[in-house]
Amino acid sequence: MAVLFDKFIKQIERIFDSLPKSTEWRSFYSNDLPLVTDVDPKVRDWAVKLKLNKSQAKALNELLSKFTSCKECCRSSLTRFWVARVKVEELLQST
Repeated sequence: MAVLFDKFIKQIERIFDSLPKSTEWRSFYSNDLPLVTDVDPKVRDWAVKLKLNKSQAKALNELLSKFTSCKECCRSSLTRFWVARVKVEELLQST
């Protein structure tokens, strides 16, 4: 198993050594790859179009995440409000 892992790592190192801009693969793995895999696809598209740096993209992703969860919370509250309002209207009509 260790031999296979070592062979795989050597291949990765060769690929990264051949890149025009020198990048350590471990640095890419821990800093850049999460930006590609963990960021919302919308944010990824915006980051490319707007040429955002990593910090800006991460901040935008966090903002979108908070907005989305807030939006869901508001939607849930509005649904409960409308259900309660309909029940009140039904009670008023039945009396």
